[in-house]
Amino acid sequence: MNLFTLVGICLNARQTTIKKYSPGVILQIHTAFLRGVGVLVSAALLAGCAAHQARQISGFDEHFEASNYVAASEYAMDKAGPGDKAPENLLWTLQAASALRGAADYRTSNAYFDFAEALMTREDGESLIRDGGENALAVLVNDSVMGYEPAIYDGVMVNTFKALNMLAEGDLGNARVELNRADDRQRRAVEAFAKEIAKRQEELEERQAAETAKHRGGANRVDTKRSLAVVERKVLSHIELDRWAAYPDFVNPFATYVNGLFFLLAATDTGDAGDLRKSHDALKRVASMVPDNDYVQQDLALVEGLSSGGLEQPLEPVVWVLFENGLGPVKRERRFDIPLFLVSDDVLYTSIALPKLEPRPAATKSLRIADGNELQLKTATVADMDRVIGTEFKKDYSYVLTRAVLGAILKTYVQSEITRTSGAAAGIVAALIQRATTEADQRMWTALPKEFQVARFARPATGTVTIGSPDLAPVEVSLPDAPFSIVYVKAARAGTTPSHVVMSFPPERLVSQN
Repeated sequence: MNLFTLVGICLNARQTTIKKYSPGVILQIHTAFLRGVGVLVSAALLAGCAAHQARQISGFDEHFEASNYVAASEYAMDKAGPGDKAPENLLWTLQAASALRGAADYRTSNAYFDFAEALMTREDGESLIRDGGENALAVLVNDSVMGYEPAIYDGVMVNTFKALNMLAEGDLGNARVELNRADDRQRRAVEAFAKEIAKRQEELEERQAAETAKHRGGANRVDTKRSLAVVERKVLSHIELDRWAAYPDFVNPFATYVNGLFFLLAATDTGDAGDLRKSHDALKRVASMVPDNDYVQQDLALVEGLSSGGLEQPLEPVVWVLFENGLGPVKRERRFDIPLFLVSDDVLYTSIALPKLEPRPAATKSLRIADGNELQLKTATVADMDRVIGTEFKKDYSYVLTRAVLGAILKTYVQSEITRTSGAAAGIVAALIQRATTEADQRMWTALPKEFQVARFARPATGTVTIGSPDLAPVEVSLPDAPFSIVYVKAARAGTTPSHVVMSFPPERLVSQN
């Protein structure tokens, strides 16, 4: 039985139900019925967005996890927007930029990151002047009908990846600009998030007051505050938000580490004391967050030695390995049956759908680096992206939950009124439509890694090292004859061959890539 058959049944039932009423009452019933069905059918036409979006993201992830970055970039670019125009879809623009970076197409990758930044800026501006229409539609349908709202960590990673792309291209000046922007985003994150939460809370309170006023006097008026309190306890007892140990103040240790490393290398080249201070502040902060990472402690010791007058002394060549390991978490849907308390003693049961974070595996525990002689070491974690993402997800969850409950209240109220005024068959149609529109928004930037690891060592005399692990195919890396080198390695999952790029410092040119 399809939707149109059910609508026909309910129309017949409604005709049977209203024959006993006067013409004036019949007109009121007609109006209420058409308004309610119109609202719900419109919502039904928009339903399925979240499931469709989740399927599209899964299609991209299949290419990306297999390290088929060219196919992943083509897939994402097709969905980001028309090829002859600037992309309009922020999420797919981010996915495309990441895949292009994986494919070592750094210039096109940065072009997409530039588009993404422009879309983020536009999204911020629109948020300030949004008249509530989009939010009202999202409450009626689900959050997937709204444009993708970037997380704070999205913006930080955009600028960090742009800087790394520029270093691979030998563009030291613009890399510096992007790292300063990433640092500024992190510095302003707490204030920006507090403003966003306050704005969202104000929107929800206005929506809650409007719904309460609209339903005042209805036969099945919902006690919104009581319902929210009970639902929140029920949901939070099943969603393990505390498993995501938070980083303080939205700090992404990898972005801060890259900042500290860049300004350390810049200071050794220019002798600029300001660069050295920036490097010291950044590395000191990271060292306090990952006290067991010996490589970061060695970097901090180096910069402290340079700050004590060691800039004039020649330094031994050093190689850093930066490793993108695995893939970050994805959002999955979880449904809850919840009670909505009426002003009377009755209780209506309905359902809401909420996102939950589901971790994905690392490609390997760590990389092993060897030169065939004495050099034997492993990479160590400097930033857990599961924690970075979980920190923001946890702080945002109360808002997501409240929106879902308000949407359920609105849909349940409309369903109840249709049933009351038009009969049980019409109520069945309304219930089916409510079910179809109850979906969780599962969109997120899925190309981010699970974690970042680092290692550092003196350049071996052989000029080559082998990088691998029991889970990954080994790669032979030729090191440049340069004062400093960075080997950037990426592996999305076990059983693949890691991609890598070697950058010399000063970054005069891209040395090699695979």
